[in-house]
Amino acid sequence: MPSGHTHRYDFFLSRRGSVTTIAQEVEQVLAEKGYSVLTQDYDIPLGSSFIEKMHEGVINSRDLIVLFTRDYLQSPYTRKEFTSFEADRVKTTEERHIIVLRCEDVSLRGLLADTVYQDLVGIEDPEERKRRIIAAAERQSQAAPPPPRPFMGCPHASRASPGALRNLIAWTRS
Repeated sequence: MPSGHTHRYDFFLSRRGSVTTIAQEVEQVLAEKGYSVLTQDYDIPLGSSFIEKMHEGVINSRDLIVLFTRDYLQSPYTRKEFTSFEADRVKTTEERHIIVLRCEDVSLRGLLADTVYQDLVGIEDPEERKRRIIAAAERQSQAAPPPPRPFMGCPHASRASPGALRNLIAWTRS
């Protein structure tokens, strides 16, 4: 992953050590999709300043991805990451988001309580996990899209007269 204060990242990954494997999975899925991700596992070399890299992530990332776990809110570092990101986000005209991937069956609390999240809890299928990670990064719902709606204001075929049906068919072909 790229480093340096001038590099712009698509995502900064905020997480606790309890989800190291999920963090690596998320980074890999997003990198394969062409996104740049600042993550502790690959971008903070031994001996460097963890706090400085957190600062770089908050300032130089478009979006913050929170891997939410039971212990996420207990860490002063992760709390500082999302609160600093939120404070910075509201001061800019740039569109920036906090994206939550819920990794344990625990409710979001505090400042994250009203955040719509993508759920990885209980999802074992690798393709479904990948789909959900990408959907979250692209700010899409985890639900399947609704089926197409019928034409509004058109009579149901079983109640329409033969002439109305001919007109409807002719209209759809034009």
